[in-house]
Amino acid sequence: MDEEVVLSYFHRHWIQIFPVLVLMPLSCVAYILVLLYVSSPTSHTILGISFLSLGLLFLTVLIHHQFLSVFRYYLSTVIATNMRIVILDKSVFFKDSMIAIDLNKIQDIQRRQTGLFQHAFGFGSIRLTLAGGEPFEITLVPQSDFQFKKLNEIKSHLVVP
Repeated sequence: MDEEVVLSYFHRHWIQIFPVLVLMPLSCVAYILVLLYVSSPTSHTILGISFLSLGLLFLTVLIHHQFLSVFRYYLSTVIATNMRIVILDKSVFFKDSMIAIDLNKIQDIQRRQTGLFQHAFGFGSIRLTLAGGEPFEITLVPQSDFQFKKLNEIKSHLVVP
């Protein structure tokens, strides 16, 4: 929109891709071990070639899936402007969605941070109650306290045309 200004934005919390970040080096090491298996004398049998082919295929798909998960993490963004909240959820190939919620349709904003895990890593969720009564929840919000205050500040300065 013409008069729209971005006031805040964030990606989901990094804990979302933590399992991928742990598994990626392990997958690469497994890939190297399978390639080293090629030089062994048992790899020249039918069983060895079958194992090698399936192992390389599985590890290639796994590593590509892990890289796509990291890309998706950076492509998914929540943007707060002076008029609306936009939630972008994209992936490289299969997903491209955008949800826009007008600020004047938001009745209530709540922050939820439950459990030791969420407090230790500093993330939570923000629940938006809309005019129709249905709630909309944004999960894995980093620094949920800051984002909650920022959304409330944006909402309080809303000038309805």
